[in-house]
Amino acid sequence: ADLEALQPTVALEPPPKEELVGGGAWKNFPALMDLHKRFPRHAWIFFCDDDTYVYMGNLLAMLGSYHAERDWYIGLYWTPRIDMEWKEVHIAYASGGAGYALSRPMLARLSETMPQCHTRYTRWAGDIRVGKCVNDLGVRVRAEAGFHHESHDKYEWDNTGGGHPYGHLSHKASAHKRPPITFHHLQPTQLELYYRMQFVRHRRPDGAVEAYDFGEFMLREFS
Repeated sequence: ADLEALQPTVALEPPPKEELVGGGAWKNFPALMDLHKRFPRHAWIFFCDDDTYVYMGNLLAMLGSYHAERDWYIGLYWTPRIDMEWKEVHIAYASGGAGYALSRPMLARLSETMPQCHTRYTRWAGDIRVGKCVNDLGVRVRAEAGFHHESHDKYEWDNTGGGHPYGHLSHKASAHKRPPITFHHLQPTQLELYYRMQFVRHRRPDGAVEAYDFGEFMLREFS
């Protein structure tokens, strides 16, 4: 397959009055607009940082419990920092680092307003900008368990039940209700470690390779 077709290079331009050019926060809207143009028929678009590990099977299982033809903005519930953006924007949004999913109708509606949002919101983190643009359309973030803003060792794991989809409002995490979907702020060696923990490959005597995905069992306790 053509690598450029699978992973295209997309030219992105910051808005004229962008205040955080070096940080790249402005790239969210152009990237989402390109994804909508490139994949208009996909049921979901998932957006995350490049230092995030995604358990794809667990993500798809979670999304499968939602009606994709409705407006959905799903992820780890997050709020702006009190000493920074909260002074200007009082909303809850989905953490971009932990990753968020937009349904096709939601992204289609956003595609009509993102150019204006891209020009108007020029001084906040990228995920806050997206959250504000979604909020402007009257849609709120749907908090889901399984998304994590840090690596697994930064949490106190609670296997007594329930989920913890509320970001920095809780230092706990649980795989009892839902297996992990993402971990964020990872070094390359950690990304490799999660991959090796999730997948096991075995070569049979006849030479065929069997692959096993243990993603749905990660960090769960069994008695």
